[in-house]
Amino acid sequence: MVVTDPKTPSGRRVVTLPPVAVVALLRQWQERQSETLVFTGARGGPLHVSVVEHALGRECRRLGIPVVTPRSLRHLHASLLLGEGLPITAVSARLGHANPSITLGIYSHALGGQDEVAAAAIGRAMGG
Repeated sequence: MVVTDPKTPSGRRVVTLPPVAVVALLRQWQERQSETLVFTGARGGPLHVSVVEHALGRECRRLGIPVVTPRSLRHLHASLLLGEGLPITAVSARLGHANPSITLGIYSHALGGQDEVAAAAIGRAMGG
């Protein structure tokens, strides 16, 4: 594994975790790490991507759900946020994209049903 700088300045960011995340556990784990990485071995060093993908696939099969990859979880995260109505600019910043047009180009499929939302909004604005 090679750790490099992000492609753009927006790639370096803080991602706020929801309260349901196990923040205390993450903080303990971070103290044991020599680097700030999400996937680490018992000694805090980086795991090879194939190790993470294999473990994730094994867990998915154990749970009887479709196998996912870390990349597909990133896509799921973005799609769920957009589906919940989070502005494209906020999702773009969270993903570390250089600008929202990149996010929009990748995740426009997650914005389906917007015409119905627009119709309801204009109806409310017109007093109906």
